[in-house]
Amino acid sequence: MFLPEQSDLENIFRDVVEMFLIPRFISLGMRATSEWEANVDYRVEMQNDSATGIISGRDYSEQLQHGAPPGTIVDIPSLRRWAMAKFGYGFEEATNVAYAVRNSIAEKGTTWYQKGGSNLLDVLSEGETLRFIRQRIGEFILANVTAEISDIIKI
Repeated sequence: MFLPEQSDLENIFRDVVEMFLIPRFISLGMRATSEWEANVDYRVEMQNDSATGIISGRDYSEQLQHGAPPGTIVDIPSLRRWAMAKFGYGFEEATNVAYAVRNSIAEKGTTWYQKGGSNLLDVLSEGETLRFIRQRIGEFILANVTAEISDIIKI
C-alpha cells in the first residue's frame, strides 16, 4: 500500500483540527478562555500497512458535545476563569457568577445538556471533513504511485 508518511498524515489531522474542529467550536459560541483550543492534540499511530488518526482534547470535551447532566458539580475556580474570560467580570463578580452557575448546573444541567447536546465533535465525521481527508490522502497515494510507475518505466 502507498500510505503517506506519518508526518504527512499528522499534517492532515492538524489541518482537520484547524479547518473544521476549531471553527465549529468558535461558531457554537463555546470559546471563553481559548484553553480548549490550545489543548486539542492530534497524532497518528502507524502499524504495518495501516494508520490511525487520533484527535484528543480536554477532559470536558465530552461535556461540550453532550452537555453536563443535573448533579454535575463543576469546580469554582474553573467557572470563575470562564466567567472572567467570557463576560469580563472582576474576581468577586466572577466568583458570585461561578457559584450561581455551579448551582444551576447541579440542578438543571448545562444549557447544552438541556438542548440535547451540540454538534461540536460531529464535525469530525461529517461528509465535508471526510472528503477533505480522503482527498489529501489520495494526493499522497497518487504521488507515490506516479513516482513508482516512473521508476518502473525508467528501468
